[in-house]
Amino acid sequence: MTTVLISGASVAGPALAYWLQRYGYGPTVVERAPAPRPGGYAVDFRGASMTVLDRMGILPAVRERATGMGAMSYVTESGKVAATTSTEAFSGELEILRGDLVEILYDLTRDTTEYLSPRSPRTTTAST
Repeated sequence: MTTVLISGASVAGPALAYWLQRYGYGPTVVERAPAPRPGGYAVDFRGASMTVLDRMGILPAVRERATGMGAMSYVTESGKVAATTSTEAFSGELEILRGDLVEILYDLTRDTTEYLSPRSPRTTTAST
């Protein structure tokens, strides 16, 4: 099996690890942070990215954690709605917080991918 080293365990690292493992590679993800970083801005999905989520088998989990952002209205000083934009204008077809997406991707790959970080157990070899 060909091994591949991936730098970064945020969104792209685990997503790449998933696809590489699926096609026969042995991914190892290295991360400077001691654990996945929570928080961050929202991530929006639309069009082809929805198909990718479905093919990865995580679309239901992403839908479950969707932000549920609604339409936005612009209001005048007097409180009258001047204009309204659709949900899709700002959040795509589906929106999820970055930290939630990181958690879903890590859960998807943790059994098939080696993750190394400052908290990872270290293996040492004695020199002879």
